[in-house]
Amino acid sequence: MATFDNFDKARRIADNAHDIAEIQKIINDYMQGRRIDRQKAMEIIIHQNKKDAVIAAYNSPVNPGWVSFQNATDEQIVNNLNTTLLYLSGKMTAEGLRDLVKGEQNNADT
Repeated sequence: MATFDNFDKARRIADNAHDIAEIQKIINDYMQGRRIDRQKAMEIIIHQNKKDAVIAAYNSPVNPGWVSFQNATDEQIVNNLNTTLLYLSGKMTAEGLRDLVKGEQNNADT
C-alpha cells in the first residue's frame, strides 16, 4: 500500500515533468521559428515563481539582469524559460538521487 509520502513524491514528480514539458514546447517552438506564446510563457513564469523561492529570486528586481516581462524580448523570455528548465531538471535529478541513496541505505539495513 502506498504511503502519503510516496503519493506526494509521485505528485511532485508528475507536476515537475508537466512543467518541464510545457517549457520545452515553448522553447522548441521558438527554436523552430514559430512565434513565442508570450501569455503561456508568462503563466509558466508566474507559476514557477509561486512554487519555488529560487526561481522567484531569479525573476525579481534583485537579480541584476532582471527585465520586466513586458519589456523582455522573445529571446530573453526563452533564456529565462531555459534557465528555469535547467533548474527544474537539476532539482528533479537531485531529488531522484537522494531517493536512490535512501533506498540503498534502507536495503543495507535489512
